[in-house]
Amino acid sequence: KKSRERSQEEIKSYIKEKAPRYRSFLKKPEVLNSIPPNLSEDKLEEHLYKIPILLEKKSKTILTSLSMKSR
Repeated sequence: KKSRERSQEEIKSYIKEKAPRYRSFLKKPEVLNSIPPNLSEDKLEEHLYKIPILLEKKSKTILTSLSMKSR
């Protein structure tokens, strides 16, 4: 558990210092928790970059599902 907490702090620090474009993720614990622990900076950047894409796909899937149910 401590490793996970330390990793979360490292992720937050990385976002604040080197990748402020992902600041909105700091307010979303579910997003931070989805990031695997102990990633290199390159892998962390790659993962952070993919999150909005994955969230958009998930949203579209949910909306499609809802629209099918309402027919």
